[in-house]
Amino acid sequence: MAQQKNQNHNRIITRQGKGTCPIPVSGEAEERYKALFESSLFGVYIHDLEGNFLDANETALGILGYTKKELPSLSIAIILDRDQLLVARKRIEDINRTGFSRDPFLYRVRKKNGDYAWMEVVSTLIHRNGKPFAIQGMTRNVTDQKQITEALEKSENQYRTMIETMNEGLSVVDKNGNLTLVNTQFCTMTAYRKDELLGKHVSVILDKDNQKILRNQWSLRKKGITEPYEITLTRKDGKTVDALVAPRPVFDEKGGFNGSLGIFSDISKLKQTERELLSYQERLRSLALEISMVEERERRYIAVELQDTIGRTLSYCSDKLKELHKKVSAHDIQTSLSEITGLVERTMHYAKTLTYEFSTQILHEKGLEAALQWLGNHFQQQHALAFHFKDDRKPKPLGDETNILLYQTVRELFMNIVRHAHAKNVNVSFERDYKNIRIQVHDDGIGFDTANIDSYISKKDVFGLFSIYERLKYLGGHVQVESGPGQGTSFTIVAPLKSPGRK
Repeated sequence: MAQQKNQNHNRIITRQGKGTCPIPVSGEAEERYKALFESSLFGVYIHDLEGNFLDANETALGILGYTKKELPSLSIAIILDRDQLLVARKRIEDINRTGFSRDPFLYRVRKKNGDYAWMEVVSTLIHRNGKPFAIQGMTRNVTDQKQITEALEKSENQYRTMIETMNEGLSVVDKNGNLTLVNTQFCTMTAYRKDELLGKHVSVILDKDNQKILRNQWSLRKKGITEPYEITLTRKDGKTVDALVAPRPVFDEKGGFNGSLGIFSDISKLKQTERELLSYQERLRSLALEISMVEERERRYIAVELQDTIGRTLSYCSDKLKELHKKVSAHDIQTSLSEITGLVERTMHYAKTLTYEFSTQILHEKGLEAALQWLGNHFQQQHALAFHFKDDRKPKPLGDETNILLYQTVRELFMNIVRHAHAKNVNVSFERDYKNIRIQVHDDGIGFDTANIDSYISKKDVFGLFSIYERLKYLGGHVQVESGPGQGTSFTIVAPLKSPGRK
């Protein structure tokens, strides 16, 4: 049997030259062929045109899990499933016609133990006596590579699915600024098709202002900085989209900058809401300021009425009582008249004080500086506070609205010092700072943590102060606060001076 096998093998080992007959192989060449056949790192096999195996080396048999003794009963029908078998028979026909396989081919083969392996095969036709006799194949086990490839393909498919189904737009730009990847949502945001964006420079979706923003961001990406930023995209239809971008730089294997990836969230509705909110805030501040001015006019009207009507009447009564006091000689009547005169004079003083407090008449008559000094002295008398005032004596032209608002702010601060600060001293400085006026109110009270200023405002019931802050913003001013537990508090009020020609 072994002798017959060798004889068959000797007949198989022939070489087909182009347009020639098979050339017999010498004994020495046969030995070399056998050595190469058996020692090859690749699996080498021979099967007839029906697919029955005639020979195979140990590498090929090891892949399949069979032995040399099992070779005579082995065929491609045993190691291939039906669909693979149909492909194999078709390729046998092609090789029989052409003499060789044009390229490597992958087969999914069933091993003896029932497991499957992927084999990459290159096949060549063998002739005997000038006729096609068998097919010799060289194969290698590529199961691991196949599994890795499939895993990579699966991962890539999952990655692409994730990119294409995400709610945010995604784009990748190379180092030259050309778009190399965009997802469906990015196309929806910009109203462009993918083929209209890929390969195009990113400037196609940015106006000049936003191109400048991108250039600035580009320099940050090169440094590895990945902070989010806002940008406005210009759609194909000319409309704009406000976007929040989460960027990531892309570097090559040598660490060189190779482009950037960006995830775009459409914040157009949010920005529109923000703009509307700012508009509402401006309108509310304007309305609050107008209400404040109306209140101030009403106060002045009432104060004038108090001064002109009640004040003059009380003054007239006081003068008449004094005249009557001089004419009456009875002691009891003089005592009563003295008492009534005192009450009238105290009422006159209270009406005058109320007039100043209610209408800030001194503010309109003598200006903000005099009004603040009067206010400080008044609080000093009423609440036992030591009041200190400092003025740089520089001209400080102010509009009526600003004048009134600054006075109201300082008065509100004084009231909060009395209510909450437990201070003994209050210092007020009144200075000009270029185009602004700066009023600093400092107390030596208990102070508070400025990190909790919002909580302080709400808990201390100083809504009036909050309202004044908002009105100051509307006029272009602001308030700075410095404080700390046990360190007192400094409020610095800053407001713009009146420009020439401005009322």
